[in-house]
Amino acid sequence: MASNDNREIELKMALGPEGREQLITSKLLAQLTPTRMALGNRYFDTPDGQLRTHRLALRLRKGEGDCLIQTLKSVGTSSGGLSQRGEWQWPRDSDQLDLAALKQLAAQHSALAPLADDSLLEQLQPLFSTDFERLAYRIPWQQAIIELAIDHGSIVVGEQRRVINEVELELKQGEPEALWSLAAVVVKEAPMRPSDTSKASRAGALISPQALDDSLPEAPDALLEAAIAALDYAEDERGSHHGNEVALQALQKLDIRYPELGGDRLIEALSQPDWQQQTQVGIEMLGLINRLSAER
Repeated sequence: MASNDNREIELKMALGPEGREQLITSKLLAQLTPTRMALGNRYFDTPDGQLRTHRLALRLRKGEGDCLIQTLKSVGTSSGGLSQRGEWQWPRDSDQLDLAALKQLAAQHSALAPLADDSLLEQLQPLFSTDFERLAYRIPWQQAIIELAIDHGSIVVGEQRRVINEVELELKQGEPEALWSLAAVVVKEAPMRPSDTSKASRAGALISPQALDDSLPEAPDALLEAAIAALDYAEDERGSHHGNEVALQALQKLDIRYPELGGDRLIEALSQPDWQQQTQVGIEMLGLINRLSAER
């Protein structure tokens, strides 16, 4: 049986090329002992990506304890690296999906309604995998408990591979404000920046490649989200200049229309040729996210 609906709240950061070692040896983490896990994940969908269309992610994971863990994640919200979504998980004693549990959940939650379709369930098959080492630190922070996880490994879709090199701050107990507070400390320790693209979404982009949408929105929040999405795109396209250009164009439009937000400092930091090796982009981007939040 699946567990009760839990709300997953996490903040994701993409690490710079040397960021992992810098973060592990930083003042924040050097004196802490992490839990080290080798996580292997198989993600399931129909051949035509029906789960992806409905923004559902289904996986089997090994590496957390003695048994496999089946996890289902539903559509949620993502902004400035912070995502909130439904998550259900339960142990499995074999590498076969528990389809009955999926149907039961579909009857209880409208966001999961596609899983009530027997024909869809029958088509589910592993489409891609993610394999990575996770260093998980449990950090008490401002009356909250936060897991800081450093992930390093690969997304594998057929013969295609993409590097996983990221930090996730997941709220285990307490209020989301604590995530932002800890993130403000973490970004000063190593090169990183907020990222909105999940591992499953990155794999989906390899399965069904799409061109970057370079049309720019009008709202300030949406402009910053467009910049983050463009940087995510550039990273997976292995240094796409177009992605970096779109990110700068979005930030320049934001700065022209809302100069009081101080976006010019982020533009200057992102314009440096070695910005991925510096902490300033992450610091300025997180500050801009917080200033936009205060304006709401």
